[in-house]
Amino acid sequence: MTRDFLTTSYIAEANQYFGLSQEHLDAVLTNLKTIIADADLVVLATKWRDDIFATRDIFDGIDVDSWEIPAQAPLMPIIVLFAGLDKMQQFYKAHNIPDKVFNDTVADINRNMGEAKLRNGKYVIESYIFNWLVRHMTNRVIHLGRLQFEAKRIDGNFGLVNTGDYVLNVHIPAGGRLPHDEILDAYKQAATLFMKLTPEITYKGFICESWMLSPQLKEILDANSNLIKFLNDYEIYHKDDDDSFYTYVYINKPSNLQDLPEDTTLQSAIKQYLLSGGKIESGRGFIPMEKICE
Repeated sequence: MTRDFLTTSYIAEANQYFGLSQEHLDAVLTNLKTIIADADLVVLATKWRDDIFATRDIFDGIDVDSWEIPAQAPLMPIIVLFAGLDKMQQFYKAHNIPDKVFNDTVADINRNMGEAKLRNGKYVIESYIFNWLVRHMTNRVIHLGRLQFEAKRIDGNFGLVNTGDYVLNVHIPAGGRLPHDEILDAYKQAATLFMKLTPEITYKGFICESWMLSPQLKEILDANSNLIKFLNDYEIYHKDDDDSFYTYVYINKPSNLQDLPEDTTLQSAIKQYLLSGGKIESGRGFIPMEKICE
């Protein structure tokens, strides 16, 4: 944290670990020039770094959703997140977490930069993406196998999980197929790691909040598909009427459903379902820890 992160040399050196594509790195360095030429932006970037990487409990992350990202430096979030490299590496080393886990976790920055550009037509990081990536760089979200996991304390009563319960929140990164054996292995890896990181905590199980837990998927996809196998592992305890699936399946929601792409079997199947009058909800599901660690 003592190193000056607002230098070209620091960003280039750090990128040996983050693995941004050359195009993404060039965009970041262009933003860096804008920042270091503006004293107010230097002060703001330094404040962001200090606030984000202050020491906190694993359950007490920092919410940056309300922070205003400068229009003239829309990639400043990425530059600030790079400043946490040393502290993140120290955490992984102290807990003997493999290099592959570190590499897979930070790879989400490059992936999210690319997706943000597709959504917006230019390089910009939205506040919610900034907030998401902060969780990676402060060791709240850890990528294990095919999935990502985050320790969470439930706020709200849902029957299967209730206020005060400790769970491992499951996130599904973009990246292709979901082989069921790899999914089950990821759960086991997560149970082992988080029990080691927080031995004083008893985790009730796993939760997932995603369009991939939409009950309607069973009307669209084959019962033997990996996505349905993933869904069937969960007991659904809540449904949300939203259209978040557009972001993950299509990047953007068009004004006319006929314009939805059909580049994949999933895109085509969901498009036909929507055109026939169907809708895709998001689901929240639970897997008890005993089911994974039996």
